[in-house]
Amino acid sequence: MSETKNPVFGNKPSNDSNCAYWEEWVSGFPILTLSPLVEKPNQSRFVILYGDSTEKNQRHRIKILGEDIVRSGHIVHCPEYRSNLDPSHISEFGLYDRLQDGRNAISWALRRKQSEEALVLVGISMGGYLSVRLADEFGDRIQTLILLAPTAYPNGVCRSCVKFGAGNEFQKIIRRKIGPVWFSWILNKINPPWANSFIFERAKEVKADVLLISYSHDKIVPRGVIKKYLRAFSLRPTGRFKFINLPGFDHSGTVSNKTKRFYVVNQILDFINN
Repeated sequence: MSETKNPVFGNKPSNDSNCAYWEEWVSGFPILTLSPLVEKPNQSRFVILYGDSTEKNQRHRIKILGEDIVRSGHIVHCPEYRSNLDPSHISEFGLYDRLQDGRNAISWALRRKQSEEALVLVGISMGGYLSVRLADEFGDRIQTLILLAPTAYPNGVCRSCVKFGAGNEFQKIIRRKIGPVWFSWILNKINPPWANSFIFERAKEVKADVLLISYSHDKIVPRGVIKKYLRAFSLRPTGRFKFINLPGFDHSGTVSNKTKRFYVVNQILDFINN
């Protein structure tokens, strides 16, 4: 796995008022790292996987969330998906590729963490779906899993042949169309495409402590998805689990909405510190 320093940042971290930050390239994508200027005891190492965005350089937006976490003395890694390095090529990538990027980012972070550091995986929206799969895969090497309005997808969507982009296979699978529009609408209401997703079985196998946060006004992630995650995590024989439904917020703005970000970060820090 190739790893190189970003020439913009060089080998020496750049500093701002809150933290040091730098980038390294891993397996074809950059990882932005934020670190406190002064090391603190009980330090954790975070990896943040963002959601379904086609915008370029999302890691620089996620950095805002990372800075709030770093102020409490933790290290934060913000990987960029290869699909978002040049959004004009988004149709060349799919959920499978983002899963690969997340896997490589976590492996990279695990090689860098100190033995006493806990690894905390944060998944936002689509990144939540990926994080559940990766938390199951990495087992007890991930100590804490934080899910912010995680999505769920039908089985078969995370294959190398299924790509993003308008009118492609990814959209066809998640928006299942059978017969007339009215028939598809009724069918998807009665039996949503995500209802039998194996992700909920994967959730039952996660060994990490889990914090699940949903938003009361979320119009993107169906309430049924959150309920199925809630049940799955509650059935685990090991690991702490806490569920919080934040009132007054919708799906967007986890990073850009300062008030929402304040509540989310406080809940995350409270969970990992107790």
